[in-house]
Amino acid sequence: MVLGLNPDRFYQWRARESLVDKPPIAKTIPHRLVKAEQDEIIRYALEHPEQRHRELWYNLAREGKVYTSPSSVYRMLKWEDLVQPHAFGKPHRSKEKPDPTGPHQDWMVDITYIPIHAVDWYLIVLIDVYSRYIVGWELSSSMTWRDIWRVFDFAMEDWGLRDSHEKPRLHNDNGSQLKARKLGQLLKELGVLQDFSRPRVPEDLAILERFMRTVKQGAVYPGEYGDQYEARDGIGQFIDYYNHRRPHQSLGYVTPHDMLTGKAQEVIGQRKKQHSLAQKERNRINRQMAKRQD
Repeated sequence: MVLGLNPDRFYQWRARESLVDKPPIAKTIPHRLVKAEQDEIIRYALEHPEQRHRELWYNLAREGKVYTSPSSVYRMLKWEDLVQPHAFGKPHRSKEKPDPTGPHQDWMVDITYIPIHAVDWYLIVLIDVYSRYIVGWELSSSMTWRDIWRVFDFAMEDWGLRDSHEKPRLHNDNGSQLKARKLGQLLKELGVLQDFSRPRVPEDLAILERFMRTVKQGAVYPGEYGDQYEARDGIGQFIDYYNHRRPHQSLGYVTPHDMLTGKAQEVIGQRKKQHSLAQKERNRINRQMAKRQD
């Protein structure tokens, strides 16, 4: 024998073990998703193709369907070829970013074009930097300083900040509407500090720029609006979803509403608890299945 083995030992080993070269696989994978969970993830993903894996993971847990991790949901989508490509740009140079410690300390405002039957309307959006909550918005036929002031003024009234001693600081780009003397005067009279971004550096307003891309990809580009009323309804529904149901990685995978209302840690704690319970149940089921196969 070349290997120097006893023939009896060799034949016993060959009868007991397969000679097919296979990668080693553990007989029991206690934390592997059970089939019902896998099916539910795929079913939910097919019903909501516009959602990426983190949104799916958040909403599956929120609706009490599957408690697992974002990476597990991503692997399931990848196996089924349901992962959507995603690209990120790189900032040209850095700038000290707003670092609020609570809501309504820093707001950003910006404008984007919304095409409606070859006519451009203007979506004016006001976002709270701390929570990523859209605190004010309007679809307008014009984008003058008056339109911007109207959105800001209504938001201050809606959130009860007009008479507050602590006013949010307003961050914006250098558009002529935002640099208008009259707008600056009204903000100054209200006690609001206006902060301008650097010219030709959209990364200074990256949070709001990212939202503008999100709302276009999620609400504007998938279909053409018949008129401005239909556009307002569609964008309004998306903003409501964005505020209350869409998790953000930068927020620890909670929604802007969770952050705005101070419920983020409660939501994260409850999710971890449910995830732990789901892991224990998954462990029990997988071990039982392994014993039956033996």
